[in-house]
Amino acid sequence: MSQVFLKLINADNNDSFKLLTKKEVLSLELKLNVTKYGKKWSNLGDILFNFQASATKNEELLITQEQFKFFDLLLERESWQECRNL
Repeated sequence: MSQVFLKLINADNNDSFKLLTKKEVLSLELKLNVTKYGKKWSNLGDILFNFQASATKNEELLITQEQFKFFDLLLERESWQECRNL
């Protein structure tokens, strides 16, 4: 089976996007869970979890600019432990 990707798209600028593998999506979901937005954006966490657990085709997720920038910050961190104070 070929690799599938989740395309995170900045709703304020559709030319701004990131392609993530299932492994990257799982890491992002774990990092999001430990931040101040973990509960507030739990719907996004659920989408990320479900994608990495069962996606069989490429998918797109349209998110706000604030979410896009925050996800970018999370992706720069090596581990979820580094995200606890965000």
